[in-house]
Amino acid sequence: GIEHKNPNLFRDTFLGKFKPVTGAFMTGDSSVYLYTGVEAQYGIGPLKILPSFAPGYYEKGDGKDLGSVLEFKSEIKVGLDIFENSKLSYSYSHISNNDWGDANPGTDNQQITFSKNLDRLGIPWPLGWLQKKMLMRLGGIPVYRTEAKGHIKSAIEEFSKLDKFIIVLTPEGGTYAVSQFRSGFYYIAKDMNIPYVPIEIDFKNRSFNIQDPHFISGTFEEESEKLEKLFEGVEGATRKFTMLKEKE
Repeated sequence: GIEHKNPNLFRDTFLGKFKPVTGAFMTGDSSVYLYTGVEAQYGIGPLKILPSFAPGYYEKGDGKDLGSVLEFKSEIKVGLDIFENSKLSYSYSHISNNDWGDANPGTDNQQITFSKNLDRLGIPWPLGWLQKKMLMRLGGIPVYRTEAKGHIKSAIEEFSKLDKFIIVLTPEGGTYAVSQFRSGFYYIAKDMNIPYVPIEIDFKNRSFNIQDPHFISGTFEEESEKLEKLFEGVEGATRKFTMLKEKE
């Protein structure tokens, strides 16, 4: 399996340090599990304790039927920094669907791992080929950065080949705060004549709201101002929604 963590995305809270975690694994029976969630970190000297929780997509292949494609992974990991950029860890995880599926047999896993921070050593990621194979097996669509026609046009061409799909985009188009909306959602929805559905995740008010679908009916600037009004008052976990404030 593979797992990706970005230490630059650590967030300090009164409950400890948190960061996103994303990963995937494949068994010898062709079972595949792709997950993304959050991991906390607590330290006692060189000892690190890392509990995590991540929902994910499960494809049983020829392996164990866990009762649902939606499964949840809870994990506790204990790691020891044995020397610079290297860690020895033991982890115990449980995967189940919280009785949301037809059955919920669950599965438990234990691992002992040795890891090195290759980025700090200037070594490129050596398992990119495996990561690509797993993501493609799960229906991933590659982005060819060498093509001059642009990512959005390439995406539209690929999406047009599908009978149905759902794509999730952040308002900023990424993980960093920006002063205006990215235009990708606009051109995808307009060129394919499909609706976009605004979704609110409001940490301040502890609410989650899926709004009504909207079809493109105006210019990008008009659609952006419409979205700004729809998201008015919504506050994220680490910052407020501040789109288009320079127009005020």
